[in-house]
Amino acid sequence: NPPEMGERLTKKIKAHKAAVVLAKRDSDPASIGLKRLGLPIVLSIPSRPPAGSRVHLTKHLLAALDLESPPNPVMIHPRSEAVKKAKEILSTFGPSSSSSFSSSPWLAIHPGSGGAKKNWPLDNWIQVAKVFSQKFGVKSLFILGPAERGYERIIESKMKPEQAFLAQALPLPTLAALLKLSFGYIGHDSGVSHLSGVLGVKTLAIFGPTNPVCWAPNGPKVKIIAPSEKPASSDLWNWLKVGRVIKTAQKFFELEPVDVE
Repeated sequence: NPPEMGERLTKKIKAHKAAVVLAKRDSDPASIGLKRLGLPIVLSIPSRPPAGSRVHLTKHLLAALDLESPPNPVMIHPRSEAVKKAKEILSTFGPSSSSSFSSSPWLAIHPGSGGAKKNWPLDNWIQVAKVFSQKFGVKSLFILGPAERGYERIIESKMKPEQAFLAQALPLPTLAALLKLSFGYIGHDSGVSHLSGVLGVKTLAIFGPTNPVCWAPNGPKVKIIAPSEKPASSDLWNWLKVGRVIKTAQKFFELEPVDVE
């Protein structure tokens, strides 16, 4: 059934002459609801490229709207109040100001996503954070949202307090500002990775069952780690070892070379 809308939203929608709905099919509830409101034009555009397509989602959507892709990624910039809040959060990490995130470089890690199959095992992320701390002297900030519920207990049980810290359920503006203050970011095929990319942060995105050709984050400083061929559904992550991620990050983030297994 079409979603119910309040009076204020209904009035605002009716003031428009046309609507575009990104959906898998014309019978999407949003399309039906907009037509029932009396909009003269309701266009439905496939929200994803055809199966097997090697076109990035943004190019697909722009082409469907008969728009050209911009020559360069559209960048975003956190507002000053969000940056101030992010710095306040960073200042609370660590036992003293001398060891806080505000006084040394740190790595942002988002170990989750909207789909469990897209997630490299959490123990691997913990190992990455330990190597960054022990080999490079770089702390890690684990970014956790609702999809990563329960991760905090595992991370805290397996890492020393001085190696990594947690940031949970942050408002989007604050999260954007935090990412901008990091020296780099590592994550999956996720919304946080896309946010990092368009902030201009050095973004290392790990892809497994999804295709980076279609779903890679946009941005001037994005690097992808992906399998040479789609992994078997029975073993999605056997192809990716911690050592490969560390060596790729070491080069991408321009860190001093170290020996990593």
